[in-house]
Amino acid sequence: MQKKNNFLDIIDQFFVVHGEKIEQKGEDSFLISVNERAGLAGVFDGCGGSGAKIYKMFGEKTGAFIASRVLSEVTGSWFDSSWDEKEQIYRISGATLKNAIDARLAGLKQKSGTGTMLKGSMTKEFPSTLAAAIVQPGGKGLLADFLWSGDSRVYVLDEQGLKQVSVDDLPVTDAMENLRQDAGMNNVVSASHPYQINVRKLKLDQPCIIFAATDGCFGYLRTPMEFEKLLLSTLMSSESIVQWQNALDEQFRNIAGDDYTMSLMSVGYGSFRKLKESCERRYRYMEQTYPLLPDTSEQELFRQWAVYRPDYEIYQKRDET
Repeated sequence: MQKKNNFLDIIDQFFVVHGEKIEQKGEDSFLISVNERAGLAGVFDGCGGSGAKIYKMFGEKTGAFIASRVLSEVTGSWFDSSWDEKEQIYRISGATLKNAIDARLAGLKQKSGTGTMLKGSMTKEFPSTLAAAIVQPGGKGLLADFLWSGDSRVYVLDEQGLKQVSVDDLPVTDAMENLRQDAGMNNVVSASHPYQINVRKLKLDQPCIIFAATDGCFGYLRTPMEFEKLLLSTLMSSESIVQWQNALDEQFRNIAGDDYTMSLMSVGYGSFRKLKESCERRYRYMEQTYPLLPDTSEQELFRQWAVYRPDYEIYQKRDET
């Protein structure tokens, strides 16, 4: 079989932006794993409401805190074990990841005892979201696998704009409506309730940016368009990847009422300068087409969303298994 390209030759940058609402008690976690074959970017948001049970044997931490860290660890190990040496490709399966997670969470549940449980039927054992993107070379483009459970998201950003690949596990999947509601998730990883891991496989053109984000990054904005504008404006104002990372961190810290985590890879640009150049036209378009003023009416925002939405959701209608 023809040897695959070395992924390290095409990945430009990768980084994590992470902040805690309460220091040392943040319930987000993350994962970045890059090798010569592929790259993985993931985030995990422990569900603090349903996972508020305290576990004495785990340092008085909540189930949500523990779950997000455990999911990061298990996902990393699962990724390493998914390489098919014969076919020279990662075999990505939501079922095998779920099996690995279930085995680990069952062990934690068995060891943990009863703990201190808050009353209520919404309580779960070790609940957390999961969102991850795995990218590997595939011919002239990229083979990308996106996995998620809950309302953390995976995205693609390129010169054509921002695309949300995942579909939120919420009663309403409209990204604009979700910013105006506080509905509970109907699917999330846990040791006590049934769940599923959604998978979408896509073929992507290079260059592009692939990232996963918890809701602290996007959930405190007025529109999905504003999230893309935040990404592009911080990029355009930066002169290096570190400056961009720091600018994103400052923006998220200022707007988020929650922990926030983003795990990002940029592939195929060759340099930070070329990354900026590739996104410059889109940045100007977004600034001109979707102005966001303090007095912009809800009616106008939803009109803009109707124009923006088809391209934003385009990957949600594809699966190139």
